[in-house]
Amino acid sequence: MLKMGYGFDNFESGHVTKKSGDGGVDSIIFSDKLGLEKIYVQAKRYDPKNSVGSPEVQQFKGSIGNSKGVFITTSYFSKPAIAFVNDKSNSNIVLIDGDKLTELMYEFGIGLQSKVTTIDIKELDTDYFNK
Repeated sequence: MLKMGYGFDNFESGHVTKKSGDGGVDSIIFSDKLGLEKIYVQAKRYDPKNSVGSPEVQQFKGSIGNSKGVFITTSYFSKPAIAFVNDKSNSNIVLIDGDKLTELMYEFGIGLQSKVTTIDIKELDTDYFNK
């Protein structure tokens, strides 16, 4: 989230919540220094064969109310989960599935190393042959 421009610095812009009793919230990003603007994040690492269903997204919505939220998964969201978020009353939630997560990681260089390849292009030195 920080690499995408959310939060105000790398140290105080948010925190990870406790493992249990978090109400479906894994972390909170503070968009401003006073912490008035918060973005709640839920992350699920699922097997690509299993989807995140509507109950998980609804629980997340219940935890954050009308605050902004991002629900991230390594797999995909079920059609009912997507339909739930597409309802205007739930438009404060953004879903990021495994494919979108991969795109964002690539775009913002998250978890990637840049490899530099040098290509040596040679050109005939005609002066060499004219001597």
